[in-house]
Amino acid sequence: MKTILTLLISTFFAFADTFNNGLTAANRSDHQKAIRQYTQAIKLDPNDAKAYYNRGTSYAELGNNSKAIADFTKAIKLDQKFAMAYNNRGYSYAELGDHLNAISDYSQAININPNDAFAYYNRGNSHAALDDHLKAIGDFTRAIKFNPNDADTYYNRGNSYRKLSDYSKAIGDYTEVININPNDVEAYSNRGVS
Repeated sequence: MKTILTLLISTFFAFADTFNNGLTAANRSDHQKAIRQYTQAIKLDPNDAKAYYNRGTSYAELGNNSKAIADFTKAIKLDQKFAMAYNNRGYSYAELGDHLNAISDYSQAININPNDAFAYYNRGNSHAALDDHLKAIGDFTRAIKFNPNDADTYYNRGNSYRKLSDYSKAIGDYTEVININPNDVEAYSNRGVS
């Protein structure tokens, strides 16, 4: 019995070490090393959703969205309430131009965490990419409710208002961007042509 307990403890510490080495590498933007470390952690514990999630995040950082989607999918299978895994898988789908699957994943992330400004922002971007600017505006508005100082959200909502020829609201949003970030040249330019 003592040998089994010793083996379990040693496996736990080996997992923790490799997982933490992956975090350190990812924080240094050494995503190749992070992937190797997370892969080793997964070999030690193939049921750890965070290891798959983090490896998927490193794959996404390297632009390998297909592998990222596979890892986020595995993380979701292991933890169906993992909102960030849905959100990041949605982002990887969006990067591949698959905005319908992206919207589905962002919606699932929002169902799990209805206060997630990032998921609303991302879903708004996918709606805008599909030229559904009314839905995009709704999502950007919700994102602003939870994160009122995000210039990107105001900027993208302003773009959607502009696409719908609602220039006064577009100008209002570009003005908010400028209030948050007075050096945003694009916001000045878009406000000027709106």
